[in-house]
Amino acid sequence: MLTLVNIYKATIRKKDGTYSDWYDLLCSDDYISKNHLCGTASKTVRVSKYVLNKALGGDDNSDMIQPAICETKVGQAVYVMHNEHGYVNFIRFYNPDDKSNSSGASSAPAVAPASSLEDYPDFDDVVK
Repeated sequence: MLTLVNIYKATIRKKDGTYSDWYDLLCSDDYISKNHLCGTASKTVRVSKYVLNKALGGDDNSDMIQPAICETKVGQAVYVMHNEHGYVNFIRFYNPDDKSNSSGASSAPAVAPASSLEDYPDFDDVVK
């Protein structure tokens, strides 16, 4: 499980000489398999400004990447999805201690919210 430790802004220079803002999420990794620690001590997940803004609850009209909002996510677990090109296209912050099933009768896994292709920009728009 990845747990968020800090968020850093990284300005990346593109091949055409322009700059774009990306964010490095420093996470602690505590993957355990058969009583052996298999994960690394920390892992950096690089996400675009758009993906981080969506994860913090923002949209195209509001920028939610602010220090006060980011600090509220420190210590929460991070769920990361990659696209077919290897870039992070979705992240979600959650508290692993919160249980969605209060009765505990159902053992079915929680279903991730469905998102349409309109929720994310075209790959070429992000990478250029």
